[in-house]
Amino acid sequence: MANCAAVECETVFHSRFDAGHEVRLFSESGVASWAAAGADRVLKIEATERRADNTVSKQIDFAPYAGKEVILKCRVKALDVSEPQQSYNGVKVMLHYTTPSSGRQWPGLGIPQGSFDWRWFSRSILLPDDISEGVLVLGLQDSTGVVLFDEVSIKLSRHQIVQHPAPPANPPPVFKGHPLPRLRGAMTGSQDISEVDIRNFAQKWGGNLLRFQINRNWHLANDNRDLQEYNRWVDTRLDMLEKTLSWCEQYGVYVVVDLHALPGGRYENRSMAMFYERKYADEFIRIWRKIAMRFKGCRTIWGYDLVNEPVHDMELPEGMDDFRELQIKAAEAIRKIEAGKPIIFEVFKWDSPEGFRYMRPVEMPNIIYQAHMYLPFAFTHQGVNGTPAGIVYPGLINGREENPQTLREYLKPVREFQSAYNVHIYIGEFSAARWAPGAEKYLDDVISIFEEYGWDWSYHAYREASCWSLEHTENKEKVELAVEPTERLKVLKKWFALNSRAVF
Repeated sequence: MANCAAVECETVFHSRFDAGHEVRLFSESGVASWAAAGADRVLKIEATERRADNTVSKQIDFAPYAGKEVILKCRVKALDVSEPQQSYNGVKVMLHYTTPSSGRQWPGLGIPQGSFDWRWFSRSILLPDDISEGVLVLGLQDSTGVVLFDEVSIKLSRHQIVQHPAPPANPPPVFKGHPLPRLRGAMTGSQDISEVDIRNFAQKWGGNLLRFQINRNWHLANDNRDLQEYNRWVDTRLDMLEKTLSWCEQYGVYVVVDLHALPGGRYENRSMAMFYERKYADEFIRIWRKIAMRFKGCRTIWGYDLVNEPVHDMELPEGMDDFRELQIKAAEAIRKIEAGKPIIFEVFKWDSPEGFRYMRPVEMPNIIYQAHMYLPFAFTHQGVNGTPAGIVYPGLINGREENPQTLREYLKPVREFQSAYNVHIYIGEFSAARWAPGAEKYLDDVISIFEEYGWDWSYHAYREASCWSLEHTENKEKVELAVEPTERLKVLKKWFALNSRAVF
């Protein structure tokens, strides 16, 4: 990856709002004014009505930066900003662009409502390969209150896309870490999973893989900061894992151990603290050393899944490890305890398919690479956390016709990485909200692609949150178990019927 941490990364756009010509760069708005903040001039948006256009904007020429990673960063202060009806509205520092490959996109900074003093917010954004121009938007949408903006910038990130080599000629067999033709299963974050659940999953459903989450409070910011308390909690989950392993051994199910809740947790913008604070990075390695020691030699464990959906959307401090470097250190610690155990690496950007464009292979044996598939997100997560519902697959979604071919295009970076380096791919998560129109078709289409490419996979999720449940009805307004198997469950069971049972 290109690294511009030691030098100033190229600036795409920057404004402190101090000079008259900088002020004139932005569109005019009746709710916008230019206010003094000490010796500085800042942009002030004051909205007394909930409107979508309480904003100012600036056209940006992105053509020279097509296919590049940029960091959007802004200093913001808020006073009595009301809660928007939709969670994605409120204080806005965002880009807006439309391209043939991406459709309409609105990547922005996750900024809370209410009141807060001056704070920096930032995130990384991958610009599409076919982008030409876009718009930088600052303001309030569907909220009232006052918000101040100062020093907004867009710069190239230190993380840029890797140019993968051509696939090797006559490659040797790929390391999978198991002897079965395929692993097909589901993940679970249930805090009280039972032997009955495992028996049902293996015998009635036919699954032969369980991704076991060590997880709590995943959506909370600034959790897991108290390391003594965090370790005590991890020990309780490891006790549950030990029971689960015994049941999975009995019923012929492999297990992936997934460290879902990480030391230090996530910041409000969802970046992981362990990429910014050394004590949490060190604790991450210690936790994996503890897990490896406790379960050394356990054949039921297919592999150790090091980091669930790694994110560091802000600039990394000097000397701190990124998503790849820190996983390598944890893997090295595990390998000193159990040399041959398969280790599962996740990639940048929430382990999304596009994250494989940033990934270089790890120079260690017995490595498996994981991806998560929730694209198009507007379809799979419709109606979740207040997002619009009623979006149909296949069909027109955010200005793009979505169908099996576009799903294949989303997964292309994963396939290219697999082919370039002759490695095994595991889809650790994929799903669609149970009320999504066409969810059963979507699931069948993505699984068909996984199967064609020889990927192992686990559905999200088994007896966890009801919105992803295969056992609940499609009625969004009620949380009720279906009397007859849902069409979504029938799809999964069709593929599970091809499974072989593990023998340990």
